Amino acid sequence: MQQLVTSVLRPLRRSSLRSHPQVGALRDIPLFDHLDDAALARLARHVDRVTVGAGTVLVRQGARPSRDLLLILDGAVRIERDGGELARLGSGDFLGELSLLDGMPTTATAIVETRTDLLILHRDGFMQLLDTDPLFLRKLTLALGRRLRATNEAVAGLGRAQRSLSRGDSGSPP
Repeated sequence: MQQLVTSVLRPLRRSSLRSHPQVGALRDIPLFDHLDDAALARLARHVDRVTVGAGTVLVRQGARPSRDLLLILDGAVRIERDGGELARLGSGDFLGELSLLDGMPTTATAIVETRTDLLILHRDGFMQLLDTDPLFLRKLTLALGRRLRATNEAVAGLGRAQRSLSRGDSGSPP
């Protein structure tokens, strides 16, 4: 993900932490809305902000594990697996968490659909939050649970469709 980073943030002086430009952007992301200004300022030291154009591939299915959590500030990202669309993500959503958590290759491809502003939370900041902030861990777990439920529903729907096709049902009334 480092290739997405168009500039490296200069080290901040302690007195300028509250005015760090990423603090306001982080505050607008539901995953971090419980953090106070001081915690957001500490987190901002581990964040870069980038803008990427439509068609940009952020991550590819099967690629080496991600080192970053991507947070969508504005724009749209399509998530695909094996060429099929899994989801569409927008403002406030995030991606890349599975590879960060388990160290395995990425499970899907993420393609930018419209010009998109992203915050890139680097691994060290992500792990620090996991280790020190129980509410962040709870919010992340809830988000992962919602995604798993949606995936389970999609798989169940595919199973129902497959069974219907194998029985010769057309899906429409006679």
